Amino acid sequence: MYFKKKKYTQKKEFTDIRLAKNFYIMYTYKQLKKIVKKSKKKDGLFEQNFISFMECKLPSFIYRSSFLPNMFESIHYIKNNNIAVNKKFWPFIFFSVKNMDIITFRIWEKSYIYWNFYKRLKKKAFLFCFPKYMYVSIIFFFLIFFNIPKKIKIKN
Repeated sequence: MYFKKKKYTQKKEFTDIRLAKNFYIMYTYKQLKKIVKKSKKKDGLFEQNFISFMECKLPSFIYRSSFLPNMFESIHYIKNNNIAVNKKFWPFIFFSVKNMDIITFRIWEKSYIYWNFYKRLKKKAFLFCFPKYMYVSIIFFFLIFFNIPKKIKIKN
């Protein structure tokens, strides 16, 4: 007896959500679908709204600054209350960064970040291509968010 294998096809929207979930590890599928619905309802382009919802969360913002090497470490730093937004420490990973917010680190954590930063520079595993929607001070280790992220402005 011969059985024919059933071919499965995936919707493009589900594949896009799966890719976003793999990069933004802090979201579940349910949360991503809610963000997609919010960005569709908002005025303007869907892509720009979706990217602004995703990139304006604290872990992805810190990861884009290249101070921390991966998203897992940025989530770890936020949960351990080591990152301040406008001089207030927020242990919430879903905190939204707004325009002209200043993000800094605790004093005792700056030495580890500097050492990690130096180690990546020595291995040439660091690129100086910061997104255009943030100002990054490498000397003083702080960030300022001053513009809404767009698809064109994101390099990594």
